[in-house]
Amino acid sequence: MPVGHSPQTLTVLLEGLTCTSERKVKCDSERPSCKRCVNAGRVCKGYAIWQVKLDTSSLVQEKETQCGHLVPVIQDSTNAVSASPSSAHTNRVQLLANFVIQNYSGAALASPPCAHTAQLSFLHTLAGSHVASPMLRVAIESLCLAHLANNTMDRRLLGMPLQESYGRSISLLRAAITNSKSPGITAHHHRDIVAASVALSMLPPSVPARLLDKGGGNRHSSLHLSGAWTYLRVHGPSILGEGDFFEAPLFYHIHIQSLFNAFAERKRVEWTQAEWDKLRQLGPYPDPEFPAAVQYLLYPDCIDDSNANFVWYGLREHGLMDAFTHALPGLLERTDHFVAAQATPTTKDDLEWEFLDLFQHLGGLQQAQFIILLPPNALNLTPTLIGIDGDLGSFDENIEEHIFMLKKPTPFSHFYKFAQVPHGFGCALVHLLCLLADCAILQLLHNAFSQKHFSQTINPVKIIDIEHRAFWHAGELCRCAPFYSQRSVTAGKFLFLLLSCAGNFFESYGAMKEWEWCRDCADATRRRVARLETRSPPTICPVGDLIEGLPKGFRYSKT
Repeated sequence: MPVGHSPQTLTVLLEGLTCTSERKVKCDSERPSCKRCVNAGRVCKGYAIWQVKLDTSSLVQEKETQCGHLVPVIQDSTNAVSASPSSAHTNRVQLLANFVIQNYSGAALASPPCAHTAQLSFLHTLAGSHVASPMLRVAIESLCLAHLANNTMDRRLLGMPLQESYGRSISLLRAAITNSKSPGITAHHHRDIVAASVALSMLPPSVPARLLDKGGGNRHSSLHLSGAWTYLRVHGPSILGEGDFFEAPLFYHIHIQSLFNAFAERKRVEWTQAEWDKLRQLGPYPDPEFPAAVQYLLYPDCIDDSNANFVWYGLREHGLMDAFTHALPGLLERTDHFVAAQATPTTKDDLEWEFLDLFQHLGGLQQAQFIILLPPNALNLTPTLIGIDGDLGSFDENIEEHIFMLKKPTPFSHFYKFAQVPHGFGCALVHLLCLLADCAILQLLHNAFSQKHFSQTINPVKIIDIEHRAFWHAGELCRCAPFYSQRSVTAGKFLFLLLSCAGNFFESYGAMKEWEWCRDCADATRRRVARLETRSPPTICPVGDLIEGLPKGFRYSKT
Protein backbone atom coordinates (compact mmCIF):
# COMPACT_ATOMS: atom_id res chain seq x y z
CA MET A 1 0.00 0.00 0.00
CA PRO A 2 1.53 3.38 -0.90
CA VAL A 3 2.36 5.62 1.99
CA GLY A 4 -0.63 7.74 2.91
CA HIS A 5 -3.26 5.18 1.94
CA SER A 6 -5.20 4.09 4.99
CA PRO A 7 -7.21 0.90 5.42
CA GLN A 8 -10.33 3.07 5.25
CA THR A 9 -9.27 4.38 1.83
CA LEU A 10 -8.68 0.86 0.58
CA THR A 11 -12.11 -0.24 1.77
CA VAL A 12 -13.80 2.71 0.06
CA LEU A 13 -11.96 2.07 -3.20
CA LEU A 14 -13.10 -1.53 -3.18
CA GLU A 15 -16.74 -0.95 -2.23
CA GLY A 16 -19.15 -2.59 -4.61
CA LEU A 17 -16.53 -4.90 -6.14
CA THR A 18 -16.85 -8.65 -6.12
CA CYS A 19 -14.23 -11.32 -6.56
CA THR A 20 -15.08 -14.12 -8.99
CA SER A 21 -13.34 -17.46 -8.96
CA GLU A 22 -14.11 -20.36 -11.30
CA ARG A 23 -14.66 -23.88 -10.05
CA LYS A 24 -15.14 -27.07 -12.06
CA VAL A 25 -17.81 -29.04 -10.20
CA LYS A 26 -19.17 -32.50 -10.90
CA CYS A 27 -22.87 -32.82 -11.64
CA ASP A 28 -25.17 -34.21 -8.99
CA SER A 29 -25.84 -37.49 -10.80
CA GLU A 30 -24.78 -39.54 -13.80
CA ARG A 31 -25.41 -38.28 -17.32
CA PRO A 32 -27.91 -37.67 -18.84
CA SER A 33 -30.25 -37.57 -15.83
CA CYS A 34 -28.57 -34.66 -14.04
CA LYS A 35 -31.41 -32.59 -12.58
CA ARG A 36 -29.24 -29.50 -12.24
CA CYS A 37 -28.44 -29.47 -15.95
CA VAL A 38 -32.06 -30.26 -16.88
CA ASN A 39 -33.33 -27.36 -14.78
CA ALA A 40 -30.71 -25.06 -16.32
CA GLY A 41 -31.73 -26.16 -19.84
CA ARG A 42 -28.28 -27.35 -20.88
CA VAL A 43 -26.68 -30.54 -22.09
CA CYS A 44 -25.09 -32.42 -19.22
CA LYS A 45 -21.34 -32.87 -19.71
CA GLY A 46 -20.74 -34.43 -16.32
CA TYR A 47 -19.53 -31.18 -14.82
CA ALA A 48 -20.34 -27.50 -14.69
CA ILE A 49 -18.24 -24.36 -14.36
CA TRP A 50 -19.34 -22.45 -11.28
CA GLN A 51 -18.46 -18.88 -10.49
CA VAL A 52 -17.89 -18.19 -6.80
CA LYS A 53 -18.63 -14.53 -6.15
CA LEU A 54 -17.71 -12.92 -2.87
CA ASP A 55 -20.00 -9.99 -2.20
CA THR A 56 -18.28 -7.86 0.44
CA SER A 57 -20.74 -5.01 0.78
CA SER A 58 -21.97 -6.38 4.11
CA LEU A 59 -18.43 -6.71 5.39
CA VAL A 60 -17.61 -3.16 4.36
CA GLN A 61 -20.65 -1.90 6.25
CA GLU A 62 -19.57 -3.86 9.33
CA LYS A 63 -15.92 -2.86 9.27
CA GLU A 64 -16.30 -0.95 12.54
CA THR A 65 -17.73 -4.03 14.31
CA GLN A 66 -16.88 -7.66 14.76
CA CYS A 67 -17.42 -9.27 11.38
CA GLY A 68 -19.40 -12.44 10.92
CA HIS A 69 -18.64 -15.39 8.68
CA LEU A 70 -17.78 -14.78 5.06
CA VAL A 71 -20.52 -16.58 3.11
CA PRO A 72 -19.93 -17.13 -0.61
CA VAL A 73 -22.74 -16.60 -3.10
CA ILE A 74 -22.42 -19.46 -5.61
CA GLN A 75 -23.90 -19.02 -9.05
CA ASP A 76 -24.14 -22.06 -11.31
CA SER A 77 -23.13 -21.25 -14.85
CA THR A 78 -21.49 -22.95 -17.80
CA ASN A 79 -20.15 -19.68 -19.16
CA ALA A 80 -16.57 -19.04 -18.18
CA VAL A 81 -15.59 -15.44 -17.48
CA SER A 82 -12.09 -14.48 -18.55
CA ALA A 83 -10.67 -11.60 -16.55
CA SER A 84 -8.21 -9.09 -17.91
CA PRO A 85 -4.89 -8.68 -16.05
CA SER A 86 -6.08 -5.46 -14.42
CA SER A 87 -9.38 -6.93 -13.26
CA ALA A 88 -7.62 -10.08 -12.06
CA HIS A 89 -5.35 -7.93 -9.89
CA THR A 90 -8.38 -6.03 -8.56
CA ASN A 91 -10.11 -9.30 -7.68
CA ARG A 92 -7.01 -10.61 -5.94
CA VAL A 93 -6.58 -7.46 -3.89
CA GLN A 94 -10.30 -7.54 -3.10
CA LEU A 95 -10.07 -11.14 -1.93
CA LEU A 96 -7.11 -10.37 0.32
CA ALA A 97 -8.77 -7.24 1.70
CA ASN A 98 -11.89 -9.24 2.52
CA PHE A 99 -9.76 -11.86 4.21
CA VAL A 100 -7.99 -9.28 6.38
CA ILE A 101 -11.28 -7.63 7.36
CA GLN A 102 -12.81 -11.01 8.14
CA ASN A 103 -9.99 -12.30 10.34
CA TYR A 104 -9.02 -9.14 12.18
CA SER A 105 -11.08 -7.24 14.70
CA GLY A 106 -12.78 -3.96 13.90
CA ALA A 107 -10.06 -2.08 15.76
CA ALA A 108 -7.71 -2.90 12.90
CA LEU A 109 -9.66 -0.52 10.66
CA ALA A 110 -10.20 2.19 13.23
CA SER A 111 -8.92 5.73 12.90
CA PRO A 112 -5.88 7.02 14.81
CA PRO A 113 -4.54 6.55 17.43
CA CYS A 114 -5.24 2.90 16.66
CA ALA A 115 -4.34 3.04 12.97
CA HIS A 116 -0.80 1.78 13.50
CA THR A 117 -2.16 -1.55 14.72
CA ALA A 118 -3.73 -2.09 11.30
CA GLN A 119 -0.25 -1.95 9.80
CA LEU A 120 1.19 -4.52 12.15
CA SER A 121 0.41 -7.52 10.00
CA PHE A 122 2.19 -7.26 6.68
CA LEU A 123 -1.06 -8.51 5.13
CA HIS A 124 -2.64 -5.11 5.68
CA THR A 125 0.03 -3.40 3.61
CA LEU A 126 0.17 -6.25 1.14
CA ALA A 127 -3.57 -5.96 0.51
CA GLY A 128 -3.12 -2.48 -0.87
CA SER A 129 0.15 -2.97 -2.75
CA HIS A 130 0.70 -4.08 -6.31
CA VAL A 131 1.29 -7.81 -6.14
CA ALA A 132 3.48 -8.36 -9.18
CA SER A 133 5.15 -11.65 -8.26
CA PRO A 134 3.24 -14.74 -9.52
CA MET A 135 4.63 -16.67 -6.57
CA LEU A 136 3.19 -14.18 -4.09
CA ARG A 137 -0.13 -13.98 -5.92
CA VAL A 138 -0.63 -17.75 -5.78
CA ALA A 139 0.37 -17.83 -2.10
CA ILE A 140 -2.26 -15.18 -1.37
CA GLU A 141 -4.87 -17.13 -3.27
CA SER A 142 -4.01 -20.31 -1.35
CA LEU A 143 -4.27 -18.44 1.94
CA CYS A 144 -7.64 -16.88 1.16
CA LEU A 145 -9.06 -20.06 -0.37
CA ALA A 146 -8.05 -22.11 2.67
CA HIS A 147 -9.66 -19.73 5.15
CA LEU A 148 -12.78 -19.34 3.01
CA ALA A 149 -13.16 -23.11 2.89
CA ASN A 150 -12.46 -23.45 6.61
CA ASN A 151 -14.94 -20.72 7.58
CA THR A 152 -17.76 -22.01 5.40
CA MET A 153 -16.88 -25.70 5.89
CA ASP A 154 -17.23 -26.18 2.15
CA ARG A 155 -15.72 -29.61 1.60
CA ARG A 156 -15.45 -28.99 -2.13
CA LEU A 157 -13.16 -26.02 -1.62
CA LEU A 158 -11.12 -28.04 0.86
CA GLY A 159 -10.45 -30.64 -1.81
CA MET A 160 -8.73 -30.39 -5.15
CA PRO A 161 -8.84 -26.56 -5.65
CA LEU A 162 -6.89 -25.95 -2.44
CA GLN A 163 -4.45 -28.78 -3.05
CA GLU A 164 -3.70 -27.53 -6.56
CA SER A 165 -3.24 -23.94 -5.38
CA TYR A 166 -1.00 -24.96 -2.49
CA GLY A 167 1.03 -27.28 -4.71
CA ARG A 168 1.57 -24.53 -7.27
CA SER A 169 2.65 -22.17 -4.48
CA ILE A 170 5.29 -24.63 -3.33
CA SER A 171 6.54 -25.18 -6.89
CA LEU A 172 6.88 -21.45 -7.56
CA LEU A 173 8.54 -20.93 -4.19
CA ARG A 174 11.12 -23.61 -4.88
CA ALA A 175 11.86 -22.16 -8.31
CA ALA A 176 12.28 -18.68 -6.84
CA ILE A 177 14.70 -19.95 -4.19
CA THR A 178 16.69 -21.80 -6.86
CA ASN A 179 17.00 -18.58 -8.89
CA SER A 180 17.77 -16.39 -5.87
CA LYS A 181 21.52 -16.55 -6.55
CA SER A 182 21.23 -15.63 -10.21
CA PRO A 183 22.82 -12.36 -11.39
CA GLY A 184 20.56 -9.33 -11.34
CA ILE A 185 18.21 -10.59 -8.63
CA THR A 186 16.70 -7.63 -6.78
CA ALA A 187 15.85 -7.24 -3.11
CA HIS A 188 12.16 -7.43 -4.03
CA HIS A 189 12.72 -10.99 -5.27
CA HIS A 190 14.11 -11.99 -1.86
CA ARG A 191 11.34 -10.13 -0.06
CA ASP A 192 8.62 -11.88 -2.08
CA ILE A 193 10.08 -15.28 -1.16
CA VAL A 194 9.94 -14.40 2.52
CA ALA A 195 6.43 -12.92 2.24
CA ALA A 196 5.09 -15.94 0.35
CA SER A 197 6.53 -18.29 2.98
CA VAL A 198 4.91 -16.35 5.81
CA ALA A 199 1.58 -16.23 3.96
CA LEU A 200 1.61 -20.02 3.60
CA SER A 201 2.38 -20.39 7.30
CA MET A 202 -0.94 -18.69 8.08
CA LEU A 203 -3.13 -21.36 6.50
CA PRO A 204 -5.67 -22.81 8.96
CA PRO A 205 -3.97 -25.61 10.91
CA SER A 206 -6.67 -28.15 10.10
CA VAL A 207 -6.38 -27.73 6.34
CA PRO A 208 -2.75 -28.70 5.63
CA ALA A 209 -2.79 -31.39 8.30
CA ARG A 210 -5.74 -33.10 6.70
CA LEU A 211 -5.14 -32.54 2.99
CA LEU A 212 -1.63 -31.32 2.33
CA ASP A 213 0.74 -32.67 4.95
CA LYS A 214 -1.04 -36.03 5.13
CA GLY A 215 -0.74 -35.94 8.89
CA GLY A 216 1.76 -34.29 11.18
CA GLY A 217 -0.58 -31.87 12.89
CA ASN A 218 0.20 -28.17 12.65
CA ARG A 219 3.78 -28.49 11.51
CA HIS A 220 3.16 -26.41 8.37
CA SER A 221 3.14 -23.18 10.42
CA SER A 222 6.52 -23.93 11.95
CA LEU A 223 7.86 -25.32 8.67
CA HIS A 224 7.08 -22.27 6.54
CA LEU A 225 8.05 -19.76 9.23
CA SER A 226 11.33 -21.59 9.79
CA GLY A 227 12.01 -21.40 6.07
CA ALA A 228 11.23 -17.68 6.04
CA TRP A 229 13.55 -16.70 8.87
CA THR A 230 16.28 -19.08 7.71
CA TYR A 231 16.21 -17.48 4.25
CA LEU A 232 16.19 -14.03 5.84
CA ARG A 233 19.20 -14.80 8.01
CA VAL A 234 21.13 -16.34 5.11
CA HIS A 235 20.74 -13.25 2.93
CA GLY A 236 20.99 -10.72 5.76
CA PRO A 237 19.06 -7.56 6.63
CA SER A 238 20.06 -5.84 3.39
CA ILE A 239 17.09 -7.44 1.61
CA LEU A 240 14.73 -5.49 3.90
CA GLY A 241 14.81 -1.72 3.67
CA GLU A 242 14.99 0.07 7.00
CA GLY A 243 11.66 1.71 7.73
CA ASP A 244 10.06 0.50 4.50
CA PHE A 245 6.27 0.59 4.77
CA PHE A 246 5.89 -3.06 3.79
CA GLU A 247 9.17 -4.68 4.73
CA ALA A 248 9.40 -3.53 8.36
CA PRO A 249 6.04 -5.08 9.36
CA LEU A 250 7.07 -8.23 7.51
CA PHE A 251 10.29 -8.42 9.54
CA TYR A 252 8.44 -7.89 12.82
CA HIS A 253 5.92 -10.56 11.89
CA ILE A 254 8.73 -13.09 11.44
CA HIS A 255 10.78 -11.84 14.36
CA ILE A 256 8.07 -12.09 17.03
CA GLN A 257 6.77 -15.46 15.89
CA SER A 258 10.25 -16.94 15.62
CA LEU A 259 10.71 -16.15 19.31
CA PHE A 260 7.62 -18.15 20.25
CA ASN A 261 8.81 -21.05 18.15
CA ALA A 262 12.26 -20.82 19.77
CA PHE A 263 10.74 -21.13 23.25
CA ALA A 264 8.73 -24.19 22.22
CA GLU A 265 11.70 -25.90 20.55
CA ARG A 266 14.23 -24.63 23.13
CA LYS A 267 16.64 -23.47 20.44
CA ARG A 268 18.67 -20.28 20.41
CA VAL A 269 17.57 -17.36 18.25
CA GLU A 270 20.07 -15.59 16.03
CA TRP A 271 18.29 -12.23 15.88
CA THR A 272 20.63 -10.89 18.56
CA GLN A 273 23.48 -10.35 16.12
CA ALA A 274 24.52 -6.74 15.60
CA GLU A 275 23.45 -6.72 11.95
CA TRP A 276 19.84 -7.37 12.98
CA ASP A 277 19.86 -5.27 16.11
CA LYS A 278 19.70 -1.94 14.28
CA LEU A 279 16.73 -2.96 12.15
CA ARG A 280 14.98 -4.56 15.11
CA GLN A 281 15.33 -1.51 17.35
CA LEU A 282 14.07 0.92 14.72
CA GLY A 283 10.59 -0.55 14.93
CA PRO A 284 8.18 -0.78 12.02
CA TYR A 285 6.23 2.40 12.74
CA PRO A 286 6.86 6.10 13.18
CA ASP A 287 4.71 5.92 16.33
CA PRO A 288 7.14 5.91 19.28
CA GLU A 289 4.74 3.68 21.22
CA PHE A 290 5.42 0.67 19.00
CA PRO A 291 5.55 -1.83 21.92
CA ALA A 292 1.76 -1.53 21.96
CA ALA A 293 1.77 -2.54 18.31
CA VAL A 294 3.92 -5.56 19.06
CA GLN A 295 1.39 -6.37 21.77
CA TYR A 296 -1.32 -6.23 19.11
CA LEU A 297 0.43 -8.93 17.09
CA LEU A 298 0.54 -11.26 20.05
CA TYR A 299 -2.95 -10.44 21.24
CA PRO A 300 -4.79 -8.73 18.36
CA ASP A 301 -8.40 -8.93 19.48
CA CYS A 302 -8.03 -7.19 22.84
CA ILE A 303 -6.62 -3.81 21.85
CA ASP A 304 -8.97 -0.85 21.71
CA ASP A 305 -8.76 2.93 21.78
CA SER A 306 -8.34 2.99 25.56
CA ASN A 307 -5.02 1.15 25.53
CA ALA A 308 -3.72 1.32 21.96
CA ASN A 309 -1.01 3.82 22.93
CA PHE A 310 -0.17 2.15 26.20
CA VAL A 311 3.56 1.81 26.85
CA TRP A 312 4.45 -1.42 28.60
CA TYR A 313 5.40 0.02 32.00
CA GLY A 314 9.03 0.62 31.16
CA LEU A 315 9.77 -2.19 28.73
CA ARG A 316 10.97 0.18 26.05
CA GLU A 317 13.17 2.15 28.43
CA HIS A 318 14.68 -0.82 30.27
CA GLY A 319 14.79 -3.33 27.42
CA LEU A 320 14.39 -6.09 30.00
CA MET A 321 11.82 -8.18 28.20
CA ASP A 322 13.75 -7.81 24.96
CA ALA A 323 16.92 -9.22 26.53
CA PHE A 324 14.94 -11.92 28.31
CA THR A 325 13.16 -13.23 25.22
CA HIS A 326 16.28 -13.24 23.06
CA ALA A 327 18.66 -14.79 25.59
CA LEU A 328 16.44 -17.40 27.26
CA PRO A 329 15.93 -19.80 24.29
CA GLY A 330 19.69 -20.21 23.91
CA LEU A 331 20.09 -20.88 27.63
CA LEU A 332 17.35 -23.50 27.44
CA GLU A 333 19.22 -25.21 24.60
CA ARG A 334 22.42 -25.26 26.65
CA THR A 335 20.50 -26.62 29.63
CA ASP A 336 19.17 -29.50 27.57
CA HIS A 337 22.69 -30.30 26.36
CA PHE A 338 24.03 -30.25 29.89
CA VAL A 339 21.26 -32.45 31.26
CA ALA A 340 21.64 -34.91 28.39
CA ALA A 341 25.43 -35.04 28.96
CA GLN A 342 25.95 -33.87 25.39
CA ALA A 343 27.62 -30.57 26.15
CA THR A 344 30.89 -29.76 24.41
CA PRO A 345 33.05 -29.68 27.57
CA THR A 346 34.03 -33.16 28.73
CA THR A 347 36.26 -32.64 31.77
CA LYS A 348 34.99 -32.25 35.31
CA ASP A 349 36.15 -28.64 35.52
CA ASP A 350 34.43 -27.76 32.25
CA LEU A 351 31.18 -29.33 33.43
CA GLU A 352 31.30 -27.34 36.65
CA TRP A 353 32.04 -24.14 34.75
CA GLU A 354 29.13 -24.78 32.38
CA PHE A 355 26.82 -25.37 35.32
CA LEU A 356 27.83 -22.18 37.11
CA ASP A 357 27.62 -20.09 33.94
CA LEU A 358 24.13 -21.37 33.12
CA PHE A 359 22.98 -20.91 36.70
CA GLN A 360 24.23 -17.33 36.80
CA HIS A 361 22.64 -16.30 33.51
CA LEU A 362 19.28 -18.00 34.14
CA GLY A 363 19.04 -16.54 37.63
CA GLY A 364 20.04 -13.07 36.47
CA LEU A 365 17.45 -12.99 33.71
CA GLN A 366 14.76 -14.27 36.04
CA GLN A 367 15.39 -11.74 38.78
CA ALA A 368 15.69 -8.80 36.37
CA GLN A 369 12.02 -9.13 35.42
CA PHE A 370 10.55 -8.27 38.80
CA ILE A 371 10.64 -4.55 37.97
CA ILE A 372 8.11 -5.27 35.22
CA LEU A 373 5.75 -6.77 37.79
CA LEU A 374 5.85 -3.48 39.72
CA PRO A 375 4.42 -0.87 37.31
CA PRO A 376 4.63 2.85 38.07
CA ASN A 377 1.92 4.02 40.45
CA ALA A 378 1.11 6.90 38.11
CA LEU A 379 -0.40 4.47 35.62
CA ASN A 380 -2.69 3.00 38.31
CA LEU A 381 -2.23 -0.49 36.93
CA THR A 382 -2.23 -2.47 40.15
CA PRO A 383 -4.61 -5.40 39.56
CA THR A 384 -7.74 -5.72 41.67
CA LEU A 385 -7.92 -8.76 43.94
CA ILE A 386 -11.15 -10.75 43.71
CA GLY A 387 -12.19 -13.66 45.90
CA ILE A 388 -14.52 -16.58 45.32
CA ASP A 389 -16.59 -15.82 48.44
CA GLY A 390 -16.76 -12.04 48.62
CA ASP A 391 -16.71 -10.92 44.98
CA LEU A 392 -19.29 -13.05 43.20
CA GLY A 393 -20.14 -10.09 40.97
CA SER A 394 -16.78 -10.51 39.25
CA PHE A 395 -17.74 -13.97 38.02
CA ASP A 396 -20.09 -14.86 35.17
CA GLU A 397 -22.03 -18.12 35.40
CA ASN A 398 -22.23 -18.23 31.60
CA ILE A 399 -18.47 -18.79 31.37
CA GLU A 400 -17.25 -22.35 31.75
CA GLU A 401 -14.16 -21.49 33.79
CA HIS A 402 -16.17 -19.32 36.19
CA ILE A 403 -18.70 -22.11 36.73
CA PHE A 404 -15.82 -24.42 37.60
CA MET A 405 -14.25 -21.90 40.01
CA LEU A 406 -17.53 -21.23 41.82
CA LYS A 407 -18.51 -24.88 42.25
CA LYS A 408 -15.20 -26.61 42.92
CA PRO A 409 -12.85 -26.06 45.88
CA THR A 410 -9.88 -23.91 44.92
CA PRO A 411 -6.38 -23.85 46.43
CA PHE A 412 -6.11 -20.14 45.54
CA SER A 413 -7.59 -17.57 47.92
CA HIS A 414 -7.83 -14.77 45.39
CA PHE A 415 -7.57 -13.98 41.68
CA TYR A 416 -6.62 -10.94 39.59
CA LYS A 417 -8.74 -8.48 37.67
CA PHE A 418 -6.62 -6.22 35.44
CA ALA A 419 -7.65 -2.73 34.40
CA GLN A 420 -5.63 -2.88 31.17
CA VAL A 421 -5.34 -5.89 28.87
CA PRO A 422 -1.65 -5.25 27.98
CA HIS A 423 -0.82 -5.09 31.68
CA GLY A 424 -2.55 -8.42 32.30
CA PHE A 425 -0.83 -10.02 29.35
CA GLY A 426 2.54 -8.57 30.32
CA CYS A 427 2.34 -9.82 33.89
CA ALA A 428 1.29 -13.30 32.77
CA LEU A 429 4.07 -13.43 30.18
CA VAL A 430 6.72 -12.38 32.70
CA HIS A 431 5.54 -15.00 35.21
CA LEU A 432 5.50 -17.61 32.44
CA LEU A 433 9.06 -16.89 31.32
CA CYS A 434 10.35 -16.62 34.88
CA LEU A 435 8.76 -19.98 35.69
CA LEU A 436 10.39 -21.46 32.59
CA ALA A 437 13.78 -20.11 33.69
CA ASP A 438 13.33 -21.47 37.22
CA CYS A 439 12.39 -24.90 35.87
CA ALA A 440 15.59 -24.86 33.80
CA ILE A 441 17.57 -24.02 36.96
CA LEU A 442 15.87 -26.90 38.78
CA GLN A 443 16.75 -29.24 35.92
CA LEU A 444 20.39 -28.18 36.29
CA LEU A 445 20.38 -28.68 40.06
CA HIS A 446 18.69 -32.08 39.98
CA ASN A 447 21.06 -33.28 37.27
CA ALA A 448 24.26 -31.82 38.70
CA PHE A 449 23.95 -33.22 42.21
CA SER A 450 22.85 -36.63 40.97
CA GLN A 451 26.26 -37.11 39.33
CA LYS A 452 28.89 -38.67 41.58
CA HIS A 453 31.78 -36.90 39.90
CA PHE A 454 30.27 -33.45 40.44
CA SER A 455 31.90 -31.34 43.13
CA GLN A 456 29.87 -31.17 46.33
CA THR A 457 31.37 -27.76 47.02
CA ILE A 458 29.20 -26.22 44.29
CA ASN A 459 26.00 -25.36 46.09
CA PRO A 460 25.02 -21.85 44.95
CA VAL A 461 21.46 -22.18 46.23
CA LYS A 462 19.17 -24.73 47.80
CA ILE A 463 16.77 -26.51 45.48
CA ILE A 464 13.88 -25.80 47.83
CA ASP A 465 14.42 -22.04 47.53
CA ILE A 466 14.11 -22.18 43.74
CA GLU A 467 11.05 -24.42 44.02
CA HIS A 468 9.31 -21.95 46.32
CA ARG A 469 9.97 -19.10 43.92
CA ALA A 470 8.73 -21.16 40.96
CA PHE A 471 5.65 -22.19 42.96
CA TRP A 472 4.79 -18.51 43.39
CA HIS A 473 5.12 -17.83 39.65
CA ALA A 474 2.91 -20.81 38.83
CA GLY A 475 0.27 -19.67 41.30
CA GLU A 476 0.28 -16.17 39.80
CA LEU A 477 -0.46 -17.67 36.38
CA CYS A 478 -3.48 -19.48 37.80
CA ARG A 479 -4.75 -16.28 39.43
CA CYS A 480 -5.05 -14.72 35.96
CA ALA A 481 -7.63 -17.32 34.90
CA PRO A 482 -10.86 -15.32 35.57
CA PHE A 483 -9.53 -12.35 33.63
CA TYR A 484 -8.54 -14.29 30.51
CA SER A 485 -11.65 -16.46 30.58
CA GLN A 486 -13.81 -13.39 29.95
CA ARG A 487 -12.14 -12.68 26.64
CA SER A 488 -11.81 -14.13 23.16
CA VAL A 489 -10.78 -17.40 21.55
CA THR A 490 -7.20 -16.13 21.34
CA ALA A 491 -7.23 -15.34 25.06
CA GLY A 492 -8.73 -18.74 25.78
CA LYS A 493 -5.93 -20.52 23.95
CA PHE A 494 -3.36 -18.44 25.81
CA LEU A 495 -5.06 -19.29 29.12
CA PHE A 496 -4.98 -22.98 28.22
CA LEU A 497 -1.22 -22.64 27.68
CA LEU A 498 -0.76 -20.94 31.07
CA LEU A 499 -2.73 -23.64 32.87
CA SER A 500 -0.86 -26.44 31.08
CA CYS A 501 2.54 -24.96 31.97
CA ALA A 502 1.60 -24.28 35.60
CA GLY A 503 0.02 -27.73 35.91
CA ASN A 504 3.17 -29.47 34.70
CA PHE A 505 5.23 -27.61 37.29
CA PHE A 506 2.79 -28.45 40.09
CA GLU A 507 2.90 -32.12 39.12
CA SER A 508 6.72 -32.15 39.22
CA TYR A 509 6.69 -30.27 42.52
CA GLY A 510 4.14 -32.64 44.04
CA ALA A 511 1.37 -30.07 44.61
CA MET A 512 -1.46 -32.37 43.58
CA LYS A 513 -4.34 -30.08 44.61
CA GLU A 514 -2.98 -27.30 42.44
CA TRP A 515 -2.28 -29.74 39.60
CA GLU A 516 -5.84 -31.09 39.68
CA TRP A 517 -7.21 -27.54 39.70
CA CYS A 518 -5.13 -26.61 36.62
CA ARG A 519 -6.21 -29.79 34.83
CA ASP A 520 -9.93 -29.25 35.48
CA CYS A 521 -9.82 -25.52 34.71
CA ALA A 522 -8.01 -26.28 31.44
CA ASP A 523 -10.82 -28.70 30.55
CA ALA A 524 -13.32 -25.90 31.14
CA THR A 525 -11.24 -23.58 28.96
CA ARG A 526 -11.15 -26.19 26.20
CA ARG A 527 -14.94 -26.44 26.25
CA ARG A 528 -15.36 -22.66 26.10
CA VAL A 529 -12.94 -22.29 23.21
CA ALA A 530 -14.74 -25.06 21.31
CA ARG A 531 -18.04 -23.25 21.87
CA LEU A 532 -16.68 -19.89 20.71
CA GLU A 533 -15.01 -21.39 17.64
CA THR A 534 -18.37 -22.61 16.33
CA ARG A 535 -19.46 -19.00 15.82
CA SER A 536 -16.19 -17.13 15.35
CA PRO A 537 -13.77 -17.22 12.41
CA PRO A 538 -10.45 -18.90 13.17
CA THR A 539 -7.50 -16.72 14.03
CA ILE A 540 -4.87 -16.22 11.35
CA CYS A 541 -2.06 -15.89 13.88
CA PRO A 542 -0.18 -19.22 14.18
CA VAL A 543 1.45 -18.38 17.52
CA GLY A 544 -0.89 -20.79 19.28
CA ASP A 545 0.28 -23.60 17.02
CA LEU A 546 3.95 -22.72 17.44
CA ILE A 547 3.95 -22.95 21.24
CA GLU A 548 2.09 -26.24 21.62
CA GLY A 549 5.27 -27.97 22.79
CA LEU A 550 6.14 -25.35 25.41
CA PRO A 551 4.50 -26.98 28.50
CA LYS A 552 6.87 -29.96 28.46
CA GLY A 553 9.69 -27.60 29.52
CA PHE A 554 8.00 -27.12 32.90
CA ARG A 555 8.62 -30.71 34.02
CA TYR A 556 11.92 -30.48 35.86
CA SER A 557 12.20 -33.81 37.67
CA LYS A 558 12.01 -37.42 36.51
CA THR A 559 10.21 -38.66 39.62
